[in-house]
Amino acid sequence: MKEINIGTYETRDGAFSTVVIDIKNKLAYKIFKSYNHPDLDGTGKEEHSESTVNRYRMETFKSEAEAYLKVQDSELLRSFTPLFYGTEEFDRISLADQDISYQYLSHCCLKLEYIDGQDYKLAELLGYDIKEEVEKQFNIEIANIIKEFQRRGIHYLEDASAIVSHHGLKFIDFGIHRIGDYPNIEL
Repeated sequence: MKEINIGTYETRDGAFSTVVIDIKNKLAYKIFKSYNHPDLDGTGKEEHSESTVNRYRMETFKSEAEAYLKVQDSELLRSFTPLFYGTEEFDRISLADQDISYQYLSHCCLKLEYIDGQDYKLAELLGYDIKEEVEKQFNIEIANIIKEFQRRGIHYLEDASAIVSHHGLKFIDFGIHRIGDYPNIEL
C-alpha cells in the first residue's frame, strides 16, 4: 500500500494542488485536490457537481503530465524544467494519522525534482526588470524557451511559474492546453 503522510513534509498549497516536498530526496509530489478539499469551500465549486469539478481537475492533471512527457523530447526544455519522474498514485493520503484521501485525487500526482528558489508567475517575470537580470545571469533568452514550449505542443503557459535559484531557471505549472471552464468541459 502506497501511503504519504503530508504532515511529515513541507507543503505548499495552490488553487488546484498541494505540493508535498521531500527535501531529503529532492522530490516534489504535486497532488491534485478533489471537490472535497476544504480549501475549495467558497470558491464557486458549489455551483457545479462534484463529478464536474473532479473531471476538470483530472483533465488539468492530464494536460500537465502530457506536457512534462513532451518536454523530454527537447534538450532545451529539459534544462529549464524540473526532472520529471512520472506520475504517482497513492492508496492513502494522511495528515496527523487522519485519512484525508477524500480531499485529493490520489491518482493525479506528478512526481518531480524539487527546485528550491524564488518563484515568479511567468507574467510577472516577463513584466519586471528581473527578466533582464535573469537573462543576463544565465545567458538565456526567455522568449526562445517559450517558443520551444509552443513548438513542442505545450500551449498553456498562462499559469506557468518560473523558479529562479543560484542554479538557474526552471519553469513549472504548464500544460498542453487550457481546460475549458467547468460548464464547458469536453471530455
